[in-house]
Amino acid sequence: MKQRCALFILLMAGGLASQGKAQPRDQSLGHLTLRLTGSDGSDIPEGTLTITSDRGTVMYHSLAKGEVQIDLPFGKYRADFRSDFLMPASTELVVAQRDVFVVLAAQFDVGNLHLPADHFAISLRIEPHNSCSGTPHLWVRIAGVFLDYTADTEVNAEGYALFDPVPRGTYTISVVDGALVRVVQPVRTFGPVTTVSLNLPQCSRGGQMK
Repeated sequence: MKQRCALFILLMAGGLASQGKAQPRDQSLGHLTLRLTGSDGSDIPEGTLTITSDRGTVMYHSLAKGEVQIDLPFGKYRADFRSDFLMPASTELVVAQRDVFVVLAAQFDVGNLHLPADHFAISLRIEPHNSCSGTPHLWVRIAGVFLDYTADTEVNAEGYALFDPVPRGTYTISVVDGALVRVVQPVRTFGPVTTVSLNLPQCSRGGQMK
């Protein structure tokens, strides 16, 4: 009887000890952090977030705001966000590692809010605008920081470049000269036309930047 009691106590102690230890995470699961934001990085109202696998299985469906954290099996997914005051937003994402961070940006639906449609443009003045690589023209790329948006245009002979229209938001501007990236600068849209002056480094005698 004493031996049975001792064995029972030993098993119970082992079980409690195992419960107190942190259990290892499933190696086939990734931890997704999804941040919901406006096109300029601002906070947005609560909405419904749905995450669906590439096989059509709904993995998550709930009201959400700010950040959502969920463990998902490795694979491909689509995240859809809907709100009464925002345009529908979606993104494709891949969970292929232990920790995955994704930003999903949404724009306010001005039509649903009965507001006049906003028009935004970005006008760039670039100096000097001569090429260091011998290419005929410089060109510019803008890329959304929060929005999945990119656009390219050439710099004209007077050193100007215009992006019209663009969604309201925050962007990075890259001025490209052949294989050279001459300057990178952030910009945020303000009012109908946002004007930005970019100063490029001078070319050296060898044709490269100083």
